[in-house]
Amino acid sequence: QVPDDLSCLKFSTNPDDRSGPPIKFSAELWDGPQRAPTKSAGKGQAQFALERDTLRLTWEVTFKDLSGAPVALQTHGPTPAEGLAPAMFSLAPNGFSQPVRGDRVLSVSEATFFLQNSVYVNLTTARYPLGEIRGTAKKLRPNC
Repeated sequence: QVPDDLSCLKFSTNPDDRSGPPIKFSAELWDGPQRAPTKSAGKGQAQFALERDTLRLTWEVTFKDLSGAPVALQTHGPTPAEGLAPAMFSLAPNGFSQPVRGDRVLSVSEATFFLQNSVYVNLTTARYPLGEIRGTAKKLRPNC
């Protein structure tokens, strides 16, 4: 039987080997991880896929029940969700129409931050300018 996720079939001892299927990440967005006091019913989800050979990252983000319209939707890193980090890049350069989708080629440093689970997604609104909901982008295990 073939596994659902083909990355289960790929293993290389060569650290420079970039072949294989995309690496997937997911972030659950809510008010709990925010550093500033936040009381929001807002929830969201961010899904990422990183192509190994080109370092092209694609994403899809959804959210609901915010206190108002989104002002910014960005990745921050490197840091765990409980810390603060500078913004890396916007996930919504073309607006907040849902689902928010996009792509970009990452630098080696940015890709490393994702692989180390040290990137978080932060969504800000006018009421919560430091962030209303946020969550760490965590590398997903393959379904073997």
